[in-house]
Amino acid sequence: MTLEKLTTHARDKVAHCKRLSLAKAVIAVEHLEALLDALAEKNAADPVGEAVRDRLGERELQLVRLFAREPATNVELARQMGTTEQVVKNHFRRIFDETGMSGRTELYAFLLKHPAILEETKEEAA
Repeated sequence: MTLEKLTTHARDKVAHCKRLSLAKAVIAVEHLEALLDALAEKNAADPVGEAVRDRLGERELQLVRLFAREPATNVELARQMGTTEQVVKNHFRRIFDETGMSGRTELYAFLLKHPAILEETKEEAA
């Protein structure tokens, strides 16, 4: 079950609980707790995303995060990073080499599935 479906199902359960007798509400709350546990599991650590994040350099991560917010041309990304188009191309090449991906579409799909790569590490936040 996807995170979106779990969230929708949990909201439906809450609305349903409001219309039940006390005994039935207790059972519904147990189901709701199970859904919340499932949601927490979905939001748990993303070891794949974390592993990829840990293999990339600071500027590569900056590029990935910019790209995730708004896929743009190399020229636009270079302007946002304060560097050249060639440097951006080199960063993308290294990102693809490190991850085994073949292009931007695959990278974007990966970022959607593994958002941990976009999160700052404790060292970056400090």
